Amino acid sequence: MLERWGLFFPEAELLLTPMNKPMTVAAVPTPVVESPAMTSAVSGDRPQRATGSWLKRALWRLTFISLLVVAFIAGGVATCYFTRGERVVVPNVVGKTEREARELLEKSGLRVVVIDVPNAPEPVGTVTRQNPRAGSIVRKPFPVKINVSRAQ
Repeated sequence: MLERWGLFFPEAELLLTPMNKPMTVAAVPTPVVESPAMTSAVSGDRPQRATGSWLKRALWRLTFISLLVVAFIAGGVATCYFTRGERVVVPNVVGKTEREARELLEKSGLRVVVIDVPNAPEPVGTVTRQNPRAGSIVRKPFPVKINVSRAQ
């Protein structure tokens, strides 16, 4: 077993020698196998890799990924800023018929969302409430919810 470990760890013989015997280590030359990739083309030596080269590569990768994330976020912010709609004041449609309210809101560039309200005290087909309120400033095409009275 010592012979097997001695191939990889020459100092293993020192560790496994009994204490009462003098410790001797035979100088065993370790064979060095060099591949063409390990030798330098200029000097024929092995290239010396810098101690912190893995750290430099990791920092460059982290920097590159960080720049990609920042570019992605900046692109999203720019898209939101430049593609936003113009501002418009929400008209008052409470008390109007559903058709009149829809025409007025669509003419202002707003989307209409109809919510049916059964058994409302107002006449059937009349807008009882709107959200956002009249006079609010929103961007086109903001959805305006209108509650319309319906018969049950």
